[in-house]
Amino acid sequence: MDIQFLGAWGEFFGGIAVLVSLVYLGLQLRQNNKMAVVAGYQRGQDELQRHFQFLAQNPDLVDIQIRGLKDYRALKPLEQARFHYATGPQLAMYHSTWKAYRDGAVDHEIYDAYEQQVLSMLREPGGSEYWKDVRQLVSPQLQVHLDGLLRTKNFRVPVHTEAFIGWNQKDG
Repeated sequence: MDIQFLGAWGEFFGGIAVLVSLVYLGLQLRQNNKMAVVAGYQRGQDELQRHFQFLAQNPDLVDIQIRGLKDYRALKPLEQARFHYATGPQLAMYHSTWKAYRDGAVDHEIYDAYEQQVLSMLREPGGSEYWKDVRQLVSPQLQVHLDGLLRTKNFRVPVHTEAFIGWNQKDG
């Protein structure tokens, strides 16, 4: 064995070590990206929970949201703005969840729950009117996706929404 032969083997093993390092680095980057998406998703969840708690503590906003879902156009301009601030975070959270689902960072059950909640809101008469006004606030791909879902007849209303609608009709 001469020095050139040993040098060739050294280069060979060095190349393999570099390749293994690059694969490992790629896997680490992928995992870190998924963790960042999940962390962002969790921050969004926390924000949405605080938003719902805020709504629960402000019955006048809940009243505006109920009336807005019945007939968004019947709300006064200030009420429409308040309706947007009460309803917009739900749409924004769905947008984030939809993106995370497409990236593989959110499982189907979580995504489906958000989608059904948003669809139940947007299928209400006032929700449909609201969607026409705010659809440009989401990505064009999500607009196409939601518009397609809103045109379909197959839709199951979440249990909490059925209770909300029933309460809405009794008190309305």
